[in-house]
Amino acid sequence: MADLSDDLITLAWELAKHKTKGDALHEVSVRRAVSTAYYAVLHALLRAFAEQVVRPEHRLDDAYSTVYRFPDHRPLLNSLLAASGDETLKNIATTFKALHELRMKADYDPRPLDIGDAELDTLMEDAFWTAASIRALDPQQRLAITAALLSKRR
Repeated sequence: MADLSDDLITLAWELAKHKTKGDALHEVSVRRAVSTAYYAVLHALLRAFAEQVVRPEHRLDDAYSTVYRFPDHRPLLNSLLAASGDETLKNIATTFKALHELRMKADYDPRPLDIGDAELDTLMEDAFWTAASIRALDPQQRLAITAALLSKRR
């Protein structure tokens, strides 16, 4: 089964390449690239979470889909921030937070999205490497994220 996060990263890069200033589609291409990069990282996290709870060979089962869809965006971000005890998790949390904030602007703020070409390229690279880092998490790191997500703060 193809990895959705890889496909979304590829699409984000394609959208980012079609960002010719003055082009009528410049603004919307940048907005979609930012949003798609965020969703690439989100889906890498959702897959890591779901596979911690339901075995990967059950990806086509309803239980996998239910677990995959369990986390909400903000609680997932907060869980990542809470679980960021090691450098890798901290970097993932930092990038996910930055992408989340930019995605909110890209998707919901009608004002022009003020992001330069170099910043957009860096954002695409960060999303790519963050998704790769998520896939490379060791079992203990995945467990830390899952435990933080499932635990109720009192």
